[in-house]
Amino acid sequence: MVGPQYDCLSNPLGAVRSTFDKAMASGSDPSAFNGSDWGALDVFRQFFIDQGSLSQVPVLNPTTIGRIQPDTLVRFRGMIQDMLGNEFYVGAYKNDAVWRTNKFTDFPQFNMGEEPEMRIWERRLLYCVPVPGQNSWTESLSEILPNGCMDWTSQQREKRPRMDDDASDHMDMVSDDECRSSSCVKKMKGEGHASPSSSSQSKDSKIEGNSSSMIKMPDVDRNSLPCLVKIYDCPESELKLNEIFEFIGVFTMNSEVTVAKEDNSEVSDSFFEDELISFPDNKVPRLHCLIHRKLEVRDFLHRSPMFEPKPHLVREIRESLLGHLTVILGNDGIAAQFMLLHLLSKVHTRVDNVAVGKLSLNLTCLSKESVSVFGNRLNHAVKNLLPFTHCIPLSVEYLNSASLAPKKEYQSNRLIPGVLQLAEGSHLIIDETKLEVGTLDSNGVENTRLLKNLMEFQKVEYDFQYYKMDMTTDVQLLIFSEGKSNIVPADLVIPFQPSPADSIDAMPTEALEAWRWYLATVRSLPHAIETDMQKVIENDLVAARQADRSLGSQDFSRWLTMGRLMSASFGETTLSLEHWQMVQEMERLRRERLNKSRLDAIVSTFVTVHPHETSALLHSSSCFFFILSAYFVVLPLRDEGAISLGLSNLPGLFVGSLLLTLIAAPLSTLIFSLPNLSKAKALVLIHRFFSVSLVVFFILWHYSSVGNLASNLEGSSSNLKGDAEADVNQAGTANSVDWSDHGWFYVLVRIGFFLWVALLNLLTISSTWARVIDVMDSESGSRLFGFIGAGATLGQLFGSLFATGMAFLGPFLLLFSALLMELAAQFSKGINKDLSHVPEELRPIRKADSNQQSEADGQTPAAANESSPKLSTSAAKPQVWAILDGLRLILSSTYLLYVSLFLWLSAVVSSFFYFQKVTVIALTVKSSVGRRKLFAQINSFIAVFILAGQLTLTGRILSVAGVTAAICSAPFVAFTNLIAIAVWPTWVAVAVSETLRKVVTYVVTRPARELLFTVVSQDEKYKAKVCIDVIVQRIGDASAAGMYKLFFGTLHGRTSTVSLYTLPVCLLWMATAFHLGHRQAQLAKLRNISTS
Repeated sequence: MVGPQYDCLSNPLGAVRSTFDKAMASGSDPSAFNGSDWGALDVFRQFFIDQGSLSQVPVLNPTTIGRIQPDTLVRFRGMIQDMLGNEFYVGAYKNDAVWRTNKFTDFPQFNMGEEPEMRIWERRLLYCVPVPGQNSWTESLSEILPNGCMDWTSQQREKRPRMDDDASDHMDMVSDDECRSSSCVKKMKGEGHASPSSSSQSKDSKIEGNSSSMIKMPDVDRNSLPCLVKIYDCPESELKLNEIFEFIGVFTMNSEVTVAKEDNSEVSDSFFEDELISFPDNKVPRLHCLIHRKLEVRDFLHRSPMFEPKPHLVREIRESLLGHLTVILGNDGIAAQFMLLHLLSKVHTRVDNVAVGKLSLNLTCLSKESVSVFGNRLNHAVKNLLPFTHCIPLSVEYLNSASLAPKKEYQSNRLIPGVLQLAEGSHLIIDETKLEVGTLDSNGVENTRLLKNLMEFQKVEYDFQYYKMDMTTDVQLLIFSEGKSNIVPADLVIPFQPSPADSIDAMPTEALEAWRWYLATVRSLPHAIETDMQKVIENDLVAARQADRSLGSQDFSRWLTMGRLMSASFGETTLSLEHWQMVQEMERLRRERLNKSRLDAIVSTFVTVHPHETSALLHSSSCFFFILSAYFVVLPLRDEGAISLGLSNLPGLFVGSLLLTLIAAPLSTLIFSLPNLSKAKALVLIHRFFSVSLVVFFILWHYSSVGNLASNLEGSSSNLKGDAEADVNQAGTANSVDWSDHGWFYVLVRIGFFLWVALLNLLTISSTWARVIDVMDSESGSRLFGFIGAGATLGQLFGSLFATGMAFLGPFLLLFSALLMELAAQFSKGINKDLSHVPEELRPIRKADSNQQSEADGQTPAAANESSPKLSTSAAKPQVWAILDGLRLILSSTYLLYVSLFLWLSAVVSSFFYFQKVTVIALTVKSSVGRRKLFAQINSFIAVFILAGQLTLTGRILSVAGVTAAICSAPFVAFTNLIAIAVWPTWVAVAVSETLRKVVTYVVTRPARELLFTVVSQDEKYKAKVCIDVIVQRIGDASAAGMYKLFFGTLHGRTSTVSLYTLPVCLLWMATAFHLGHRQAQLAKLRNISTS
């Protein structure tokens, strides 16, 4: 037993020398102790374990290094970052006929003399650093460890090789080849003494002294303190690169080597003459290791429970942790389930190049805005749960400049660490949302390859300048991205679908400790699959392969990994049928999300859309497709019916449409004002009402056709033939036809149908746009309104082509149109605002934004009125007066009055073009069927150009040119077209002018016109907008009809002269558009400021 003068804690070298002296006194040969212990380690094991003094050993870190005395016992936790090879030192020497030892120190205790008798021994040099990414909760708690928590005796010799043997041999060999011997060894070689081979003589090898005080420590790096650890009597296979160890040994500093030189003889002076090149002496402490132990993740836990992971206890902890992850992930339960499995994953074996057990995760549908909340939350949560975490903000600049792979620097004999030189069990988050368009240089391409290699094979490539070598690792990878990552292809890709992010309370320490223990313990549980379960899995895999031929071995391996992790998450060591079915269900739900995500990717090729906007965008576009399809299917039937009544009666029909509109528009306002009817349900009701009305008109049209009253019992083919014959009989000079040529029932049905189709077109489109504008803002509208308009254009194209090919169906087109309107009603249900992407911290408190939530109970949320200071009070009025709310809102807002003027002028000019088109075609095409086909062909031709423009140009034009330029383009084009028709009044000129005008209108001006309403209140969107779109539009049509009839009669039918009278209207229209565009931009800025 060592006496007090050799206290293990304050004087460990005394204990070492005392036991050495005893060994020598017993007659032992000092040569026998090269690479072996003479009993010194038994003293320290007894001190640590039997006496329970391990907690008294100070931890060496940047905080404590200034207070630790040299030549005392310390412990250091760190990762082996570099292996510097072997160092030769004088292990034993004779002093006055007494053998002394230099083991666990850098200089001799006594003068060795000029020709000492000595024994050269060997020790290994390891450059260790604090574990990269080690979180603060492990650092602060690692200084306090329970007594007896480590079995040093059993674990000192435990061999846990992690690298391949050839890789390990290479690391040692490289270090040895570059070693140089100390001056003492050189001198011995020159005198003929046996010396180690030159391959083991490193130029970094030297013997260093230590100091008696810490005064000379001004340059210690306080953020990351490395340590040069010297290992004795340890097999090379026991210590591997990047492994985490705790070393307990004698602390020395190299700053007092000069003191040792002065105090020793000439031999000693030459013994210490070389300086270490790689590591500055006054910065890197030395630790002569007595005992070491490899650390696992659970060794970094604080107050780890000392009990077995029983299933019922594990289930309780699992449930609480899963709930915590669900809250962190915005109540996305599916993503939380996959996240839990990801946190439990580890590489438990390797088969060829396959790292079995890894489960990397890619969360997609994350934007820069959402990742700033959910990504930060998840990053913070992972830091609180796992001991070693890292985050890489992946960008082009980062890839081009970062050093991801470790590189050997031979000039300084250092392995320069790279970002990917991480400890086993580390967690790495890669944020791809910061990745923008750019060019990768050669370093960026290489870094991309390194990341992909890490993800697929769990290997990191080390660059030894002349060649490269892969080193195995075990790093959990989590990727944040908008779409599927192509740089880092993960094992699991799951679209992230969060709900509004609520605030999260701080978690109690007890819960965090339980979760840390859970993750560290269950991931290390053994696992097996019983024979019966193997058969079930085999059958399921075969069935899955038959159902989907795209599935491969990687998919099946991933499923088995998920099954193992699922069982482990419940604390079980065998896979059960219940857990296997849970895995299959999770995979099914994930694939459903992926299919939806692929649809999002297809849409993204045409328009810049965020994931939370896709549903509303597709439903809006589809709704407009069916509305316009229904309208254009019956439009030729409507126009032909109007011509059959005589061209001179067209202006009267427009006046009639105005009167009907004055009645219908307030009624639609009343529908949107009903307190127990949500906006979405009101829109469905309007669409369904018009669907039913088309069926009614089919019946009326059928019985009003010539010949049908006398042959009601004939088949549908007879009806079609009769209708066609009636159409032929109506051919002739269009201007000569009058109402008196038909029966009163025939005339009433044609007049009613003309008015009703006009009302259907205006009311359904306006109401749907009101809903779309309510769920989108000015910014998203600039990007998405073009795509929504493309749906309407596709509807126009489809309806026109269908009407062209099926013109012989006559009134039966009404039934197909009714079906299309019902489909529009169904798709309008999906036009809702998705607030799941907006975290509570970033979402402005606006009642107008909560419309989707209030729809559940039918309540209409209040909205801020930026264009008018008056708040809506319709809820307090009797409902009979609610029909006047739209007109009241228009008259109370200057901005809406300008919008009304803009739309009125647009309607006037458009109606002039319509009258010109119908007049010219009626005078040149005599057949009614021919006129139907020509109308449909013109509409189809226009739709093709509009569709191409909406899919490719609308978003760019609105985003770059702005609203002002967009709404001014239509008046300018109309001005030039009127001049062209005045010069060349033929149907060809009309077709070209109509095409150009409608393309500009629907590609540029119409989406911009809808943007005018994004800066008004919700009441103004649903009530005032419908009145403006419907009533003002009809007033414009009626005004144009009256003006056209006046000019046409005065000018004796000269269409060229009539066009010139419309030019002043175009100039006024252009001036109004310019003023309105500037006003909208001002209101949009004010709205953004007020909600930021």
